[in-house]
Amino acid sequence: MNLRNVKTKIVYDNSKDDIESDLFIPLMNETKYYYRGVGYFSSKWIEITLEGINSIIKNKGKMFLITSPNLSKVDYEAICKGDLAKRNEVIYKSIIDELNTSKPEVLTLLSWLIADDILEIKFAICKNKIGMYHDKLAIFEDESNNTVCVHGSINDSLKATYNGEGVSVFNNWSNGQEYCIYHKTRFLELWNSKNSFYYIIDMPEKLKEYFVDNTYKEKRPYDFEDENSNGKTLGIDDARNYQLEAIEKLKENNWKGIFEMATGTGKTFTSLLAMKEYKEMKRRQFLIIVVPFKHLVEQWKKETEKFGWCSAIKCKGNKTSWINKFISKIKDYNSKLISEVCIICTYQTASSDIFINWIDKIKDNVCLIADECHYMGSKEYSNLMIKKIDTRLGLSATPERWFDEEGTKKIRDYFGKTVYSYSLEKAIKNNYLTPYNYYPVAVRLNDIEQEEYNILTKRINKLSLINKNKKEEKNEEYIKALIRKRKTIINKANNKYKKLIELLNTKNGNVSHTLIYCAKGENKIVTKLLYELGFRVHDFVYEVSDKDRQDILNKFDSGEYQILVAIKCLDEGVDVPSTKTSYFLSSTTNPREFVQRRGRVLRKDDSKDIAEIYDFIVFPNDEIVEDISVGQDIIKKELPRFAEFTEHANNYFEARHRIFNEIKKYNLEPRMDLLPWEIYKRNKEEENDNEEDEY
Repeated sequence: MNLRNVKTKIVYDNSKDDIESDLFIPLMNETKYYYRGVGYFSSKWIEITLEGINSIIKNKGKMFLITSPNLSKVDYEAICKGDLAKRNEVIYKSIIDELNTSKPEVLTLLSWLIADDILEIKFAICKNKIGMYHDKLAIFEDESNNTVCVHGSINDSLKATYNGEGVSVFNNWSNGQEYCIYHKTRFLELWNSKNSFYYIIDMPEKLKEYFVDNTYKEKRPYDFEDENSNGKTLGIDDARNYQLEAIEKLKENNWKGIFEMATGTGKTFTSLLAMKEYKEMKRRQFLIIVVPFKHLVEQWKKETEKFGWCSAIKCKGNKTSWINKFISKIKDYNSKLISEVCIICTYQTASSDIFINWIDKIKDNVCLIADECHYMGSKEYSNLMIKKIDTRLGLSATPERWFDEEGTKKIRDYFGKTVYSYSLEKAIKNNYLTPYNYYPVAVRLNDIEQEEYNILTKRINKLSLINKNKKEEKNEEYIKALIRKRKTIINKANNKYKKLIELLNTKNGNVSHTLIYCAKGENKIVTKLLYELGFRVHDFVYEVSDKDRQDILNKFDSGEYQILVAIKCLDEGVDVPSTKTSYFLSSTTNPREFVQRRGRVLRKDDSKDIAEIYDFIVFPNDEIVEDISVGQDIIKKELPRFAEFTEHANNYFEARHRIFNEIKKYNLEPRMDLLPWEIYKRNKEEENDNEEDEY
């Protein structure tokens, strides 16, 4: 559906054109929302525009009609006296008189349109007692907020098609943005009774009941379900028991909380099912879904469609691509023209001032799903914690922020407690995730790398000592820069490449569905190395467009590409269930990163019974490391990942045995029995050069 596909003229004249067939029907075929202001109510418009109405139904759209009943002078006076019961009775009688002349099939269709909330009608009556609402306005709007506005002398009646009528046509992308905005605003003011020239009367309940009664006489004359879902959207029947339990816990906590569920256990499904329940309960909902990366916006859009949100607005990238649609939906929602809105955006977009200011204007039932909610604890994104959003659901396998207790507290204060958790161990045991073998691979720094590491450590220690009593921001920034430089030595340790080739060669060419995570800036080096060895390989990084990413993933899934080389792009949210083997050439010490990466390879797929993880753990060069503390410093930063991966691995004892002797050399074997967070706390107590959280 795209109104830009309809080529229109500036003016249509009944003496030369068939306005309904040449203009209205083609526009309705591409329309999601149809706003119509017209004089006297007539059911004949259904006959005239039947093809267009069916298109709007197919597009899961809605029609808003402002019209005037055919009233006598006595009826006008009764309405102007302000007696609501009398007003409703007068409106009812006038419309029934018109409907009595309608064809039965037209009355059936009209009744079902109103019963299904596809058509909403309000009546405009002049307060001056002598005039009538006689505007002729039609606004066509697609799901991307492309808008065409038609204004002129044509009514929705059979007689109007014979009259000498003419209309002017404008759109909001080439010749009339201000014109479209003006008329849409004018329509909304009238719809919301903000035009003092008219009485605006909602459809009387008695008239609604009349239409509903008619629906029992004949079956619905159109398919009201989504053709793409075979008449079915996802719901409670599709949920696992633990997902239903999670939703109940969220409801018990007044629709606030965190789902702390292992990657691959259906956080997305569970959160959308919860929001669907909320929508059905409240009948109105403005849902905001916030995600870390642009490619996840597309993925969430596909998921929301499965639950019935067929017109979610994607807010990402350049503001001009989404801002008008975004603001328009808020205005329509506040005006009660629409009862549900779904916005999917990145954290970067959602934290912008213009986004937050408009969200703060939404009147009621604002819901938030924060995917990977740990991002909201950062200074950059914490302004998104808007208090007026009452329904708040955070999703994360690891909601705590590594080396950032303040940020973690912000998350907990805003979302509240973890209302439901589902561990990796439980997911593997219950066959929702794939069991795995873990192979730690010992890699030593070469002579040059170890020398540089020694020198940087001396500088860091010296500056930290100087800065201990006299804190200066300049020195602190310099120390952080040295720490990052030293960390890069670990991430890019040259001996990793030799080990990688050795391991791949042991596979005898059976390397399909392999992911390799490398350090920042190393993807081209690794890709070229593997390509020259004869492997079918492609990198998967931020620079790749959304369209190309999906193409790459499809080719990886089919085996056309044997290996994908990534930096961070596959960390969170991307589904590649066919992955069988992962090689971690590089990883931060942040559990969030390596837990997410492990989740990529553990997703269930019919093509695998067990997954394999090869983790390149850097050790000091024993020959030139200056003292045991420097060697310990290197190993301690690698141990949280080792502890996390061995805990749930099939080959637990084998994994420990592989590097036990190396760790024992530096008197760190007791830490092999600690959990990641316990190691983190121990490291923090002992060190002054904590790594910065990268999230």
